[in-house]
Amino acid sequence: MRNYNGAWKRKSKRFRNKHNICAICGNYVEQVHHIDPNGTDDEENLIALCTPCHKMVHDLYKSEENEEKKVVYDIIRLIKEKGGQ
Repeated sequence: MRNYNGAWKRKSKRFRNKHNICAICGNYVEQVHHIDPNGTDDEENLIALCTPCHKMVHDLYKSEENEEKKVVYDIIRLIKEKGGQ
């Protein structure tokens, strides 16, 4: 489980200020998602999402199907690579 301390809150706020459009739907960003849940807090592993899209991604990550988890991970990674927030 991640420790979302003061340093993370500051980093998250800076990232949201820099990337203020949801990478999935284009709405205003409210949250920052770790692309690789076990990865770092580096910008390469972060993507800006609105609350509904962030919830959708986490709901899909919770899927019992490992193939579904891989598809979600791959889609998020592609969005990031193609210039998504």
